[in-house]
Amino acid sequence: MTKFDGITVEQAISKGLKELNLSDETAEVVVIQDAKKGFLGIGKQQAVVDITEKQLDLEVTSKTTSESNVSESKLIKNEENTAINNLVTYIEEIITGLGEDAKINVNKENNKVILDIAVTNPGLIIGKHGRVLNALQYISQVYMHRVSEERISVVVDVGDYRQRREKKLSRIANETLKEVREYKQPVFLDPMPAFERKFIHAFLSEFDEVKTHSEGDEPFRYLVVEYNKEKTL
Repeated sequence: MTKFDGITVEQAISKGLKELNLSDETAEVVVIQDAKKGFLGIGKQQAVVDITEKQLDLEVTSKTTSESNVSESKLIKNEENTAINNLVTYIEEIITGLGEDAKINVNKENNKVILDIAVTNPGLIIGKHGRVLNALQYISQVYMHRVSEERISVVVDVGDYRQRREKKLSRIANETLKEVREYKQPVFLDPMPAFERKFIHAFLSEFDEVKTHSEGDEPFRYLVVEYNKEKTL
């Protein structure tokens, strides 16, 4: 097989047919990868096709449905791995621009990808109130949602910051719960990223006497915790 590339699949096919002196009817074309514009410069790639001359006496073999599903599953998995590798390279370039050399370890847990960043100065990557790290996580999450067929969540961490942050969020949730129970007035928490609001919401959902909802626009969206009168009657 002979590979040809181009800005689009059509351009790659046209280029290959011309070079091999074949027509659409006499050529067997396999698309290896589609062209991608990328997102914020991540994952940009040209289209690649394999072109061979059709064999008239080619024996036709049938594939079972299970074999077809396995092949499709492998293709999706390869695309996901490529996307993750592109993302890691992009994050490393950002950190290099901040003046740090980074090593990123990738761990996958079901539909969650954890990017664990190792640097000399973790505070620089975390930023004030975690803003730099949260920005890296936001970019990573948007990118994976754009390129992945499955709903994959991304966690970007450095120096166990996320674990320490979850402990602090648990304390905030507990203190808020006590305040709402005592005064029966709504409490407005500071703005925080969606995944942190989700953590506190899940924590407080175990208690019937309070209810939560979000207000405001990103990145200043915040959580409101209220006394749930209906559940306490």
